[in-house]
Amino acid sequence: MRDRLALLFFFVFLGVIVIALPDDFELSGIGALPPFLLVLGMAAGSAFLAEKVSNWLVQRRKERRLARALAALSMSLEEALAEAPYDYDHWQGEDGYRIFDVRVQEGYVGFASSPSDAELWIVERYLADKMRDGSLRTQ
Repeated sequence: MRDRLALLFFFVFLGVIVIALPDDFELSGIGALPPFLLVLGMAAGSAFLAEKVSNWLVQRRKERRLARALAALSMSLEEALAEAPYDYDHWQGEDGYRIFDVRVQEGYVGFASSPSDAELWIVERYLADKMRDGSLRTQ
């Protein structure tokens, strides 16, 4: 995302420079350079907007998955996290969260990029464990 934003700023900066040039200045005979830069800037902006919309849709999908899993468990998020044999923590020097099984002393069982992703992972795994054990039945 930073690369796309940097690209957008680069083309806007280049467009400002070209527009600020005097009228008699010619860039090797290319007279359509400013409209070209405008179109390029619009393309970069639309790519940036598309990425934002995509991230929003992915986040909504994760929220719906979490709501369905919690409904199947008939628990709140706090109850499910307290009951589950999994926990997560931010590990210094990493850009994410390690998920570990509290029943096992060493290692970790999963990795998530955010606390909400870690909570989703824990709730879905806890639901799967309960269904596998037979302590929870689905309709």
